[in-house]
Amino acid sequence: MIDFTIHGIIRGGKNNINITRTGRRYPNKSWAIFRDRVVNEIRDMMRKEGLKTFENRLKIEIGYYNGDLRRRDVPAMLDSLWSCMEKAELVKDDCLFTDVNWFSMGMDKTNPRVEIRIEEI
Repeated sequence: MIDFTIHGIIRGGKNNINITRTGRRYPNKSWAIFRDRVVNEIRDMMRKEGLKTFENRLKIEIGYYNGDLRRRDVPAMLDSLWSCMEKAELVKDDCLFTDVNWFSMGMDKTNPRVEIRIEEI
């Protein structure tokens, strides 16, 4: 089991992809900056904890503290978190998250974040 926190407002990734005239897909610059920051946070946590990549089915609990009153697209935020965890190599494949619990914990203007607990099933 591992507990960790990702700080800041979570940006959904689904609506932050651009497509060139030739059909090449690439992320918006602001989303790519967010993604890279989160991936680095996860990699640092893995290094400090001595974690290896999860390769079995997982249960994940996510407590979300919003930083403002804007409505958020929870599936897009989950997709964004899955992408970051996969890119950081915390999980081999995001399809391993088979038991997902999302809790909206209210608002924290000074410290928006998600608190995550992952355990193998």
